[in-house]
Amino acid sequence: MKNLSLVLILLLASINISQAQDTDFKKPIVHASKQNYSVTKIDSHIKTIRNLNNHLFKSKVGRIVSKNDHNPEISPRAADVSIDKTILTQIFYSTFSEKRLKQLADENLSILIKFYTDPNGNVLELEFTFGDNSTLMPIEIEKLESQLQKNIKFSFKTDIFQGNTFAPLFYSVNFKRLVDHVPGAVYP
Repeated sequence: MKNLSLVLILLLASINISQAQDTDFKKPIVHASKQNYSVTKIDSHIKTIRNLNNHLFKSKVGRIVSKNDHNPEISPRAADVSIDKTILTQIFYSTFSEKRLKQLADENLSILIKFYTDPNGNVLELEFTFGDNSTLMPIEIEKLESQLQKNIKFSFKTDIFQGNTFAPLFYSVNFKRLVDHVPGAVYP
């Protein structure tokens, strides 16, 4: 009976360990609280994180292509798109504690956020690109992703979609400037 109890305890412990959250982005697939993320190394110093449920990055449909460039990742001109940067800043302050923001600022961290938006300005999916030496954790990306999807809405001054179903929009956030309240901490 003791052996059976010990086996059950060990089995339950191994299940809990296997479902544990990851604390960094060292593996190709990492686990946060509810979501799983793929980690793609861009080069030896930069990585892109995307939710495993994302699919728009695979699609050629909906991408904006510049007439002067064959790169399908061209973002519309910043003058054609607007976003409430105050809300974006508030999302960072609600996602990270002040202490954590300062830690990330001390790392001199900037994060490039790729918003996949629909013609109504809704955020459909997100990608995050940042330096490989960052201490950002999957649970933080999960929380940030959730808050951005719920609270960010883009508006467009021109028809950037030209019949497409979505467009990739890029915004960069510099944590040091964010903490120091320097204008330009968030920019397209």
